[in-house]
Amino acid sequence: DHSSANFTGSLLDNYHFTEGDFIKCHQSSQSYENNRWQGILMPFYKDYIYMLRVAHEGQLGIQGYTIPDNQRTVTLRNGWNHLPYLCENTQDVTTALSGYNDFAQPGDIVKSYRAFAMLNSQYRWVGSLNYLQPGEGYMLYRQGTETVVMPYQTLLSEVADIVGVSEYDAVPACLHHSDNMPVVATVPGASFGDRLEAYDGNMLVGVSEADSLGRFMMMTYADEQSRLAFRYVPCSMDKTVENTAPIISYSSLNSVGTVDNPYVIDFARSMVSAYPNPFTDYIRFVASVDADATIDVHLYDASGMLMWSQSFTHVEGGCWQYVLDGLTTYPQGIYIAVISINGMSNQIKLIKE
Repeated sequence: DHSSANFTGSLLDNYHFTEGDFIKCHQSSQSYENNRWQGILMPFYKDYIYMLRVAHEGQLGIQGYTIPDNQRTVTLRNGWNHLPYLCENTQDVTTALSGYNDFAQPGDIVKSYRAFAMLNSQYRWVGSLNYLQPGEGYMLYRQGTETVVMPYQTLLSEVADIVGVSEYDAVPACLHHSDNMPVVATVPGASFGDRLEAYDGNMLVGVSEADSLGRFMMMTYADEQSRLAFRYVPCSMDKTVENTAPIISYSSLNSVGTVDNPYVIDFARSMVSAYPNPFTDYIRFVASVDADATIDVHLYDASGMLMWSQSFTHVEGGCWQYVLDGLTTYPQGIYIAVISINGMSNQIKLIKE
């Protein structure tokens, strides 16, 4: 059973809505047309989460009374669950979800629109989501198969100031998508403060800095079934910026990697390569690309002189290959191949014998 939210009057009467505004929960929706709400929307319940899309920025005033302690419960099933936060004060994730301790399993995820935390094998919440706040919407992914009822505890450990997630403001894609996908990744040799970026084509859709264990806890925002590519930007000048071809499929119903077993992005075995290396009379360039890709290949000698270049447009998706032959007359030494896929460059050092 659901206990209805205790609002004085209609919840939606305290805001000036315009044509095309939209509200939905996980079961139904309404749109604002001809100066009234059209469609079917269930009554407002305390344990539902609602999303509201409006054309103009403003504040929606809500009035009501405090939910009794014995009604601060949420039913959680296997898979993704909407998780309304029913406490009146801000709590750290561990405290806020203390009523879930008896049901939690490693790999469970709690996420907001901006950040997430995952339960590790020591049953600690680890990630970029540190606090649960009143008025915010969350989702919880439950590994367990049985349905459970989680009580919220009324605890007095309120956090006064919350530091915002800086990565959120740096990702413009988050403004255009209502869903997200958590990614826990690592790069061999990554150090604290190194930066990992995710791209859908040329659009930045996620960014994160490495923690002390070299893990990147990244929230990504993209269209369903998009393929995400990654760019590694190390702090140290001794390391090089590297890129991958698209390697991960995006789905808002999924997550990639765990805090105990992060997804490994190994640029040494990148999906962009050139061989044989060393070479004698030919080089084969290989890349994994999406359909309609543009590929630019440049070959430089050690002094930076351009030896050869060619562009390929409207390339079919899949494994692209090109053989550059007739290289027996090239002097022995070091060469640099620069392979750019839709503007994202990858450098490969080659040796001519």
